Amino acid sequence: MMPGSAFRQFCLFVFFLASSLLICPAFYAEAGHGFSSARDLVSAVTRKAAEARSLECSVYQEKHLSMLAKPVVFTGRMSVQRPDRLRWEFVYPIPSVFIINGSRVFRCTPSSRPVEFDINSVPAMKQAIDQMLAWVSGDFQSLSGMFSITLAPVGTGLIMVPEVQGQAVGITKITVMFDPVSLRPSTVRIDEQGGDWTRILLSDYRINPDLPASTFKECGH
Repeated sequence: MMPGSAFRQFCLFVFFLASSLLICPAFYAEAGHGFSSARDLVSAVTRKAAEARSLECSVYQEKHLSMLAKPVVFTGRMSVQRPDRLRWEFVYPIPSVFIINGSRVFRCTPSSRPVEFDINSVPAMKQAIDQMLAWVSGDFQSLSGMFSITLAPVGTGLIMVPEVQGQAVGITKITVMFDPVSLRPSTVRIDEQGGDWTRILLSDYRINPDLPASTFKECGH
């Protein structure tokens, strides 16, 4: 089973990718570049997000590790459906699938049977999933105070810093850049303690596709 801290960090990574549906206007600090404040940008993104009940997009991820000369690259797709379903799938270089379907959470790899997590067995895991589902369902009040959010100094973007480091295990800063026209997330950078960082590029959005139920139930969909 994935360790609680790693699982919690992964859920936070995935949340910020799913933010194109679910960005919340409750957590930000005033700033002044491009948009007059982070509040204004988040509000604009929220209005755009309200148009989508579901989405799919392509994902390109680079994991930059201090111990390696070259980044570790993964490619795949993400599918999201309100209020509580998410599929995160890598197809290269190692196929893997992570699914949240309400209270069910499981992952799949080619070399093993699907593994369903008992989120009640590891407190950190349960907290991470509860937070994910709170974002998805719109219960933003319960997450108030987790992050300070300011405008990025260049471009159309937001910088998110955990108010308390324990809230986001190993994460020091998350930067989300948006396409200036569509206001969909285009790039996410996650900086971690120790200098490692991850860059994720999102593209080829499909808004309101008809996603079959198997998307959030079957590994081999």
